[in-house]
Amino acid sequence: MKRPQSPCGGCKDRQLGCHAGCELYEKFKLEADTYRKIVKESSSYGETIEYSRTQLKRMGRI
Repeated sequence: MKRPQSPCGGCKDRQLGCHAGCELYEKFKLEADTYRKIVKESSSYGETIEYSRTQLKRMGRI
């Protein structure tokens, strides 16, 4: 599962406090919570997470 990206970056309807009623943000939040849960569970049991080459470059590991 890829890390979910926030839909707010290029949103034309963005305004102060819009997260409360935004359907796209609610969907993103659910996906992000699921992703965090998967990461937490996998790191607890010693499993590894695979990162893309771009992510590794960003982290300074390549």
